[in-house]
Formats: sequence, C-alpha cells, structure tokens
Amino acid sequence: MQIISELDTSIASVGDQVVWSIRLNNIEKNLSFEFPKLEVKSDSVSLISQSNILDNNLIIGQSFKLSFWETGDFLTPFYYVKVINYINKDEFNFEPERRSVKVLSVLEENSTNDMRPLKGPVPVDSVFSMVSFVKIILMLFFISLMIFIWTKRKSSTYIISSGKNQISPHKFAKNRLLHLDTNGFSKEFYSELSHITRQFVEKSFYIRALEMTTEEISENENIFKMNDDIFSEWVNLLQKADLIKFAKKSTPMSDMEDDKNIAYNIIEKTLN
Repeated sequence: MQIISELDTSIASVGDQVVWSIRLNNIEKNLSFEFPKLEVKSDSVSLISQSNILDNNLIIGQSFKLSFWETGDFLTPFYYVKVINYINKDEFNFEPERRSVKVLSVLEENSTNDMRPLKGPVPVDSVFSMVSFVKIILMLFFISLMIFIWTKRKSSTYIISSGKNQISPHKFAKNRLLHLDTNGFSKEFYSELSHITRQFVEKSFYIRALEMTTEEISENENIFKMNDDIFSEWVNLLQKADLIKFAKKSTPMSDMEDDKNIAYNIIEKTLN
C-alpha cells in the first residue's frame, strides 16, 4: 500500500486557496482506513473544507482546501491515516508526505514603476442642500405664525388701558358680563361671574377684593363704600358662586341668567 500526497499548486497569493489531496494506492483487501479531521494549529493557515475521495464507493483519500494568510514558505499541516488489519487486529498510522507552498504578496505580483492613471473628478454634495433650505423656511414660517397668533390672542383680551382711552371699571365690567355665556357649564359661569364682580369692586374702591375670600369680604363690610343692601346682595352672590365652584352644587340654567342680571344691577347701583 502506498500513500500519495498531491498539491495542485505550490505558489499562491495571500488569501488564495490551495487544494491538497491525499490518496491511497494498491490497497489490500484485509485493511480498513480511518481519515480523521485535519487539525490546523497555525494562525497563518486556515482549513476551508475537507472532503472524501471515492473510488467505487470506497473512500481512498481526502481532499483539503487550505488558505494561507501570510507570505513566505510553508509546509502543509501534519496529517495521518489510521490503518486497521482485520486478520491480526493490528493498527498503525501512515503519515503522508508534506508538501511545500510558497505564498507571495499581491503587491509583489502587481508591482510596477509606471504611473497610475489619473482618476476623474468626484462629485461633491453641496454643503447647504435644498432639503435643509426648505426645512429652515418652514421653521421660520411656523415661528412667525406662533408669534402672530400669540400677539392676536393677547390683544383680544380685555385690558384697562391708561391715559385718554382709559375704560371705567363700570364699563369694563359690563362688557365682560355682556360676553358671559349662560349656556355653558355652571362651574365656569359662576367662576367668571365672581371674578367680574370682585375685579369691579377692586378697581372702583381700590380694595384687593380678588385676593380676599368671601368670608373675609363679609366680615369687613365697613371698608367697602357700598350700600348695605347692595353689599348683602353681592355677598350672597359670591357665596352661591363658591358653593357651585367648590361644593359642586348644581343649578338650573334659568338661575344663571337671573344671577347675571343681579351682577349687572349691583354694578349699576354702585355706579349711582
């Protein structure tokens, strides 16, 4: 029996694959063979694949595909074939011939002193793209729109101005009552009604009625220069508003219209 080791090439570039084959010739019938997995213990050589070589459905060898990752001279890895003799139950190993491989650098193969051809110009993207320009325009538009809406909203609120165009507390309170909706929720209605009357008294008598509770207003009647009946009517209205705001007391829509008229009368009578 003879083991033949073959190498399809002895020169390769770095990273190229080399096929190394091992075949058995003149095989005796009383022998059987085992072909173990090739173990590569070098970082410079990698086993890509290992396959059987067949002859009449009988494995007679192995084919190894190797890849080399460094330049220089190398030997194929160590390998053995296990042989078993059925007659005398003897076992022994055969080591095939290791082959030499010369690995070259790709740069050595392609080395030349000629000047490389010039490359054409590479297109460069614009630093300020059209997409960025559109985004900036949209952002400025929305900022301007927000400023416009905020200014419009601020100017639409009721402001008591100073100077020649100053609005009297009576007129200002009446304008607010005129725009007070009796068809909404009672809690919001009475909160606004209480604020209108308190602000009217504060601006008319220079007393911080907006910062006082209803109980504090009731206990300090002497500081308010109001008729006793008007003052009592106002306190009753504030107490009712507190019950609806804080105690969630329900009230019909007709009462809301009546209380709006009461507040209007309080302002009218105070004016006189």
